[in-house]
Amino acid sequence: MQSEKPVRLQIKLQFSDQGEAPSLQAYAFTAQGKLLGSAVVEKGGAVVEVPAELDGRMLEVILGPRVDKGQPTPTATALKRMDGYAKPTRLLVGKPVLELNIPSVIFPRWCSCFVRGRLRRELVATDHAEEQRRCVRDGDRRLQEILRRFRHGALRGGRCPS
Repeated sequence: MQSEKPVRLQIKLQFSDQGEAPSLQAYAFTAQGKLLGSAVVEKGGAVVEVPAELDGRMLEVILGPRVDKGQPTPTATALKRMDGYAKPTRLLVGKPVLELNIPSVIFPRWCSCFVRGRLRRELVATDHAEEQRRCVRDGDRRLQEILRRFRHGALRGGRCPS
């Protein structure tokens, strides 16, 4: 049972380059990566409710893509992998405000589609172990090339690949 009411952590966001960023959501995590809360960033700010028991402890606020209804909330690790902006901060109940002045160009154009499934790689069965290793290495290179093109091509255009 929580003895204290939650603290409203205000996140004020200002872009230093007067540019526009994609639609953002602010996520608050504990130092161990547990999600405390999230809120949509609108009109340069967001308010995330966090437990007052965390007074004086470190939190990690991550700005990342908005999550549509029905979609799972990403983890702190997943948001960092997606190039979300992470800012460690100490929660002070007396002054629960985090001011961020960052350039908008650091945010990628996120694709809001989630892909589920399993990555499968085919191996060519041969009698020669060296040839098998070469096929696996080449397969890794082809996979890396496809992922690189996907990241830099499809996502930079702001659209999801079909």
